[in-house]
Amino acid sequence: LAYLEEQASSAAEAHRRDLEDFKARTSKEIRDHMSVLDKHAMTIQELQSSSACSSREMQSWDVRHHSFCERVDSLENLFRGLADSVSSELRSFKALHDGHEAAHRALGKEVTELRGTVDMSLHKANQATEERLSKWQAVVGETVDNHGRDLAATMSKLDRLGQRVAIWDRQSTESRDSAMAAAAAAGPP
Repeated sequence: LAYLEEQASSAAEAHRRDLEDFKARTSKEIRDHMSVLDKHAMTIQELQSSSACSSREMQSWDVRHHSFCERVDSLENLFRGLADSVSSELRSFKALHDGHEAAHRALGKEVTELRGTVDMSLHKANQATEERLSKWQAVVGETVDNHGRDLAATMSKLDRLGQRVAIWDRQSTESRDSAMAAAAAAGPP
């Protein structure tokens, strides 16, 4: 029983450490992904501000060299690239999240199975202990009964012996008293 408890405790502790390690790795990866997303957001903002400055400069220098459609196309290409990058980051984050959930479900199932095994083992051990205790109670009860009978027989013998000693003591006192009375009646030697 102690071995099973120790095994269950060791397994639970190992699973707890694995889960903590997984959480730490997951949170680090999430932070990394978030920092990449923040960089992309900053890049988008920089591009927007840069684009605004470039547009003003272009208009002031020579608007005729670039058409409005060309500028829109270049911005669309830029944003499309950023969107693809963000989508890729989101897919990897979702895959990481799904892996975490799968590991959590597997760990929960394993803990439930282990708990059931431990409960069953404890139940069997409890039954075996109760059976042994019942046997020992019967043996001790029988031994107590035997000792009680032996004690009663010994007490009975002691009572009879005490009665004999009392009778012998009485007889010896009477014999001594009659011998002394006879010696006193006979006179001094």
